[in-house]
Amino acid sequence: DVLRKVKTMVFDKTGTLTTGDLKIDKLITPEDKSPDLLVDTIYRCEYTSNHPFAKAVRQAYTADYDSALVNAYSEYPGKGVMLLYGEERLIAGSPAFLREQGFIDLIDSEGASAVHAVRDDIYLGCMSFTDELRPGMKAAIADLRGRGVNKMVMLSGDREAKAKALSEELGLDAWAAELLPHQKIEQLEANMAAVKGLTAYIGEGMNDAPALARADLGIAMGQIGNPASIETADVVLLHDRPAQLVEAFDQARETHLTVSQNIILALGVKTLVMVLGISGISGLWEAIIADVGVTLLAVLNATRHGINVSRG
Repeated sequence: DVLRKVKTMVFDKTGTLTTGDLKIDKLITPEDKSPDLLVDTIYRCEYTSNHPFAKAVRQAYTADYDSALVNAYSEYPGKGVMLLYGEERLIAGSPAFLREQGFIDLIDSEGASAVHAVRDDIYLGCMSFTDELRPGMKAAIADLRGRGVNKMVMLSGDREAKAKALSEELGLDAWAAELLPHQKIEQLEANMAAVKGLTAYIGEGMNDAPALARADLGIAMGQIGNPASIETADVVLLHDRPAQLVEAFDQARETHLTVSQNIILALGVKTLVMVLGISGISGLWEAIIADVGVTLLAVLNATRHGINVSRG
C-alpha cells in the first residue's frame, strides 16, 4: 500500500540504473611509470574489498598477494584503501581521496570513473572503468512516470560528467554526483522534505542500506544486491529487471483495488441484511448465509487477484 502512494523515486546509480558489471577501460600512467606496477598496486589494495571497482579488478587481473605481508589495512568507504604491504605503503582510491593525502597533480580520466594509485609516495596513474545502462531501464522510467511518479532523482559516487550524461539519457529530474555514503542520506532527506507524497529509494550496495532504511519505501536488487541491502529493503526485485519495478507498482494498485472491493462487498451486504432484518423480511438463516457467503466471495476475489499476480 505504501508503494501505491510513492510519488518520488531516488535511484542509486551503479548496480541499479546500470548493470554494476564494471569493466576495465584504460590504464593511464605517467610516461616514466609502468602499467604493470599500477595494476599490481591496485590489485593488492582492492583484494579484500567488496566495492564494485574491486570486483572488476579481481575479475580482470591476477597479481601476487600474500595476506601474511599485510601489516596494516584501512578502507575508507566511498573513498579508497590504504595498505602497508611488507615495507611498501600502497594507496588506491578516488581523486578526492588522493588529494586528501597530498597528491595534487593527478591524471585526468576524462570524466570516467577511475581508481588512482600510489606506491611509497610515488604517483602511478589511474585505472578507468566503464559501466552499461541496465537493459529496459529507460522504458521502465517512462512507465513509472505514466503511473504517477512525479520526480526521479539519481544519487551517485561517480564523477559529475558521467552522472550528468546518464541522467540526461534517462530523462531524470535531478542528480547528484561524487557523493559519500552519508551524503546520499542527506540528499535523500532533502528530497523527501521538498516533495509531497512518499519517497522510495532503490539501491543494491552495502552502503545503500542506511538510505533504504531511511526512505518511506526501500527497494533492493535481489540478484546483484548486497545481503545488508536486501535485509533492509521493504521490496526486493529478485531478477534485477527494471520491468519488475513497474510490475510491483501494478501489483500494489491491484491489491488495493481488491481490498477495497472486499470491504465494500462485506459492508454493503451486511448493511443490506441488517435493513432487511429490521424490516422483518430476512431472518437468522439469511444473516448466516450472507455472512459466510460474503467471506467466501472475498476469499475468491482475493484468490483471483493472487492468480493474476503469479501469472504476471
